[in-house]
Parts: sequence; structure tokens; C-alpha cells
Amino acid sequence: SNEINVVISANGQYLLQRKPLQFRNVATLAEELRRAGAGMKEAIVVVNADNNANYQSVIRVMDAARQAGFGQVVFAVEQSTK
Repeated sequence: SNEINVVISANGQYLLQRKPLQFRNVATLAEELRRAGAGMKEAIVVVNADNNANYQSVIRVMDAARQAGFGQVVFAVEQSTK
């Protein structure tokens, strides 16, 4: 898979590839995304934000993805059941 999954919970907690991630700043988030995408061809950042998630927490992920050099950020509309 070439997807880097970022889940943002209602209370603004981040999960990166299903692991809890402590947000410090956009630069460290960008570094984590880069690390997660290491070795992937044309990685896509997939953001799955809770409906109640803070808009700012979504913007941070988009900024971090851009800083990390990921061209594509897509939004998962609903939780997949697989």
C-alpha cells in the first residue's frame, strides 16, 4: 500500500498508521509523515477526521504533508470496515 493513514479523533488526538502520535508542531509531524512514507512509491496521505475534530488539527496535517513533500492529500469520508 502507498497510503499513509492519519486519523484525527474528535478530541484532536492523532493516529499515524494506527499508532497514537503526540502532536508537538507541524515540523515534527512532517518528519513523522516522511518517515511513515519512506520506501513508498508516490505515497498518498489519507486523512480520516472525525466530524467533531477541530478544523485546525486538519489544517496542521495538510501543512505537514506539504512540508514533507507529499503532493497528494485525500480525505476518507467514512471509516472503512475492513
